[in-house]
Amino acid sequence: MKNVSIKINDMWLTDFDDIRCNASIFINNQEKANITASFDKEVYPDWENSQKEIKQNIKDNVDLYLSLPKISKCSSLLREIYDIVCESDATMCHISYEFWQEFYANKYTNEDIKTLKEEIKKYKLDNVITFDDEGYKIIGWGNLETSFNDDRHLAKNKERER
Repeated sequence: MKNVSIKINDMWLTDFDDIRCNASIFINNQEKANITASFDKEVYPDWENSQKEIKQNIKDNVDLYLSLPKISKCSSLLREIYDIVCESDATMCHISYEFWQEFYANKYTNEDIKTLKEEIKKYKLDNVITFDDEGYKIIGWGNLETSFNDDRHLAKNKERER
């Protein structure tokens, strides 16, 4: 692959002792992906000063990151759960049955739940989105944020170029 470059947008240590890195992947100076990668803290104990090594790791695995599904192609319910996980300090999304009735039931139908369940199978997300678990209707787990290329701003930029 020609002229691959990585821009690290943010890095943080999670409560689970892994390092998360939000990065943009450029090919021939064009942004192709925005991903969140996870690394074992033991691999990068001085992670705050390891940007060069982390960039190289992402570059070495660029095909894997470029093959991630695009979040823009997903249902709005999946995108909403993904966004909550990404924005949450706990890196999780807990939707109780009561919360669903109050905030989601008017916005999403049983058909939307069915679509979400199909997406979970399609994208192999059964370990990062669960139903009827621990007293919650839906739980989005932390690794959901590492499961997609958040290409939404890329799609908008492409529209503007036309």
